[in-house]
Amino acid sequence: MATASPPRIPGFTYVADIGHGGFADVYLYTQMTPRRQVAIKVLHSNVASSEAAARLNKEADAMAGLSQHLNIVTVFHSDIAADGRPYLVMEYYPGPALSKGLSRSQKPVDEALSIGIQLAGALESAHRVTVLGAETSSQGILHRDIKPANILVDRSGRPVLGDFGIAMTNAEAERGKAQGLSIPWSPPESFDSNPRPSRQSDIWSLAATIYALLTGRAPFEIPGEGNKQPHALIHRIRNEPYVPLGRVDAPASLDQVLATAMAKSPQSRYPSMKAFGLALREVELELSLRPTQMDIFDDSTSQGLDSDDDDIVGTSLRPISIIDPTASTPSTAPGGWSTTAPQPSVPKPPVEMYSGPPAPIDRTQLRRPGTGPTDAVEETLWRAKGSLEESEGVPTAPPVQSWSTTEPKPKTIPWPIIIGVVVLLVIGGVIAVIAMTGKPRDPVGVAESPTATVANPQDPVGAAIPPTPVDVTGVVDAQRGVAEFTWTNPDPQDGDKYRWVIIGAEDVTPSIASLPQATIKLEEGQTMVCIEVKILRHGNGSPDAQGCAG
Repeated sequence: MATASPPRIPGFTYVADIGHGGFADVYLYTQMTPRRQVAIKVLHSNVASSEAAARLNKEADAMAGLSQHLNIVTVFHSDIAADGRPYLVMEYYPGPALSKGLSRSQKPVDEALSIGIQLAGALESAHRVTVLGAETSSQGILHRDIKPANILVDRSGRPVLGDFGIAMTNAEAERGKAQGLSIPWSPPESFDSNPRPSRQSDIWSLAATIYALLTGRAPFEIPGEGNKQPHALIHRIRNEPYVPLGRVDAPASLDQVLATAMAKSPQSRYPSMKAFGLALREVELELSLRPTQMDIFDDSTSQGLDSDDDDIVGTSLRPISIIDPTASTPSTAPGGWSTTAPQPSVPKPPVEMYSGPPAPIDRTQLRRPGTGPTDAVEETLWRAKGSLEESEGVPTAPPVQSWSTTEPKPKTIPWPIIIGVVVLLVIGGVIAVIAMTGKPRDPVGVAESPTATVANPQDPVGAAIPPTPVDVTGVVDAQRGVAEFTWTNPDPQDGDKYRWVIIGAEDVTPSIASLPQATIKLEEGQTMVCIEVKILRHGNGSPDAQGCAG
């Protein structure tokens, strides 16, 4: 079928084609007022029936209700062009979709985790949003078409979910007869005779998308083995078990999370997108990565932060933002929460202050008389309290001095008496040694005696720094187009991990490995690659070691 010409739309000027699909085309336009570039999705004329127009309007309503979410495509307007084709005006994202080049270049583990967590927040928001005009006041939206091709990237590098073309409300999904799907990214229940998708169906699709970001293919695709045959692929999705990622830098816990999210039975998956996102954040923490923020949209202002029954028990990860779209100025509460609803009681983090070496402290001023000695922790807290009060212009509380003035001063022993006692003790010790051994002991002999114990204090900070990796070597496998590196940990300990990065690469995102090895996919024509690697142990890193292959 020949590509249709872009429609003439008042207030917009056509610029270029963006993409073409089976039911719609997407064009780049310039909006005149306010002036900006926008993407306009236009239905094909042969499907521009009243039913198709109604579905496009439904897509516009679904996306508009979520447009305030940073990880969902923003919708500006929808209408029907002069030639009768319905269209949808959306924000233009110039970057390619995540599906672009995915088979040749997989994402680092930390980036795939971050994308998954952000999209989990977006989809949890969709599952909660109120649908205007529906028969009930609170119906979530199921996306039903989550895949790398529907995830764009904004100018700040943030993933943005789009294409709600086959989305359904929960009420519609419960009635069954769901239409439309993308086979490689659809869960087993999608292929039932009367499919009834649920939020667990979206969880499966998001997990499949994360799997693809890490492997370059959908989870049940097999390179060169009938992926173009729908029946074979559907059979694998419904019957074959989860296949691990097979990446040395991906911990076993990540496979466990994805396998749970892609369980054959919806009841065996995570109970909510929020729970799935929190499970992914646990993997981030295991890898010592900075936790990714998960924004959750909640348009109910009559309640505060909900405590869903499906939350992971004992999990207290932050930050998660609950966004209230009806608020004019959202307030920020301690711990990274953002909401205008009543906020939970979250303790403020301790104030960390440092202004040089601590000044000498009179211990008698830190406690009331008769309450025992003061330890170093309390001294530090009192110093921080005083410094904080002074920095805020509040005078330091005077009761400290009043406590010490009521306490009697200790009596001072004259120096001559002290010296005399010390001399008598030394003479007595020498006499006792002569009486036992017949001769005085040589003081140097004490240190040289094989039974003497010599103190050898260790620097607690220096002792925690792991050793530098050695024997960093690499080999290029030209047939596979990869470079394989190995190295040696001179003092391996439980929990050791390895951080490596490609030297000179444009993308300097580090990778974390649990084994002393790394596999790097080479660019076309590349014959040499070098890496830097360090050992991570208990939050500390070793000095870098370098090695090259080629």
